[in-house]
Amino acid sequence: MEKYLLTPPFNRRPVTINTLCVVGACTCIMIKMAVEKAFKTLGISELDIDVQPTVEDSPRGDRSRDPDIIVTVGLRANDFREMMPNTIVIEIRDLAKQDQIVREIRDALVEVGWLKEVI
Repeated sequence: MEKYLLTPPFNRRPVTINTLCVVGACTCIMIKMAVEKAFKTLGISELDIDVQPTVEDSPRGDRSRDPDIIVTVGLRANDFREMMPNTIVIEIRDLAKQDQIVREIRDALVEVGWLKEVI
């Protein structure tokens, strides 16, 4: 199994990740659990990430600034990209497929240079 190193363009703080509920039924909590599991699968310590569930009406949640990453399910990903241009927005296509979630997160973070494979 591959292991990765999380390398955001800052240090000395965890990467802030908000999971957004856009369809109701508390999906933000289910997304939060899937995201935490995905980062663990990638070999990233839970100390390196700060994941908080929130709702689409308040994508920043209780943070004082925009999160580093937003993970959502649904059709509003582009709206969030426009609203918060410095935030990485990752759209999960199927919450029931954990392997796919890991790939979607991995691919998005590799693309922006925040994730590097450890050999």
